[in-house]
Amino acid sequence: MNAGKTLVITIGTGNVDELETSLITPLRKSMAAGDWAKIVLLPSKITVETAERLIQDGSCGSMVLRPLPCPGDEYEPDTCFAHFDSVLADLIHEGTCPQNITADFTRGTKVMSAALVLAATRHGVPTLRYITGDQRDSRHMVVGGSEIIKDGSTTYVTAQRQLDAARTLIESGNFAAVLMLLPDPDSPFAPLVPDKLRAGISAARAIAAFYAAWDRLDFARADDICKAAISASLPQGWSHLAVPDGAGRWVRQLAEGTKAEESLRRSDKTGMAEHAGRLSAELIANARRRIAESQFEDASLRVYRATELIGQALLFARGFDSQYMPPDDPAVAAFKEEMDKKKSAGIGQANKDGTLTFPRDKVARFLKRLEEPLGAELTKLGERTDVKARNESILIHGFRSTGPKDSPPLKAALDSLQNILLRAFPVSAENWLRSADAVPPRLNPRP
Repeated sequence: MNAGKTLVITIGTGNVDELETSLITPLRKSMAAGDWAKIVLLPSKITVETAERLIQDGSCGSMVLRPLPCPGDEYEPDTCFAHFDSVLADLIHEGTCPQNITADFTRGTKVMSAALVLAATRHGVPTLRYITGDQRDSRHMVVGGSEIIKDGSTTYVTAQRQLDAARTLIESGNFAAVLMLLPDPDSPFAPLVPDKLRAGISAARAIAAFYAAWDRLDFARADDICKAAISASLPQGWSHLAVPDGAGRWVRQLAEGTKAEESLRRSDKTGMAEHAGRLSAELIANARRRIAESQFEDASLRVYRATELIGQALLFARGFDSQYMPPDDPAVAAFKEEMDKKKSAGIGQANKDGTLTFPRDKVARFLKRLEEPLGAELTKLGERTDVKARNESILIHGFRSTGPKDSPPLKAALDSLQNILLRAFPVSAENWLRSADAVPPRLNPRP
């Protein structure tokens, strides 16, 4: 970026009877107050001559003339804004850092002044300039020679605008984007953050980080930062985005279950069944969010895994682990013999000890053999084309997307899974589903 500073200044008419003292002198005073690599003059059509006079004078360095295109534009808000916005965009594109631009909106129509302030704010120009004075004439105009230059900041406006954008991002589920948009107030490399907004920005980042970790299924990280997110003092208008009651307990259960998975699989099949059930509820809620974002391929994978998980949970509840099925168990041996006769592929060796692995469809069929009523429903759901196609997805083994191209099939599959989970765990599943869905309502729109 060009380190040179640039002054962008509107040019008005001033008092035609006292043009030198009312306009030319104050403009020169503003131009002289700063080490400018470039000065961009923004006159209307009727003040171009005044701007050209300043350029011819040449006492204030390099000047560029960018007049409004047509007579009368100085009274058109959209036209003024579009023109000034374009001028600032060109400067930044050419290499001028917004932090090195000062926008002087003193002279010109009120429309021109407002338009320049808005354009400067849009482009992150932090410094606004206004010429005032402590001596006024009978018309309440600043007396020539008494002008005082005042520089103000757009930092508060810019930070508040970023907070507004961050709120919209969180409401739409784009949590990670918030962490990119909002600077970390505690970072030594962060741009200046207004003191009044430091707490609000920190709070917004805290809940965004928590939701981002939870949404990407990083339960350990979500658990680590949950306390900060829950205690965050959110900005005004953010109360609907507060971390819900019970969210901390829920992510902790998921984190602890994931951490203890190996020991649960060895010694506590009932506990593992509960963990798999919770994960199923979490994936159902997560898939609904993917649908809301039109991420149908991602949602399709979650539907498949939730179908598999519920079957595994039911097996754990009966003392079996689909990854380590004992071949000497009578039910397992009979089922394997039946599958071998049917030449049904899928059952394979898992470990050196000879235990077997049952894939999703074999888990569902084995549950049917154990006279588990939900086994038939899981089998039927797993045979749906949009579920079975998962292995051919570009995200798994294939070369193209295989998920539905619209939401209705996915929503129907998730509704079926939710119903199966509720019947599989009648005591706990309703609470699991409520907890998994415990994000602000606008983040997780229901079908």
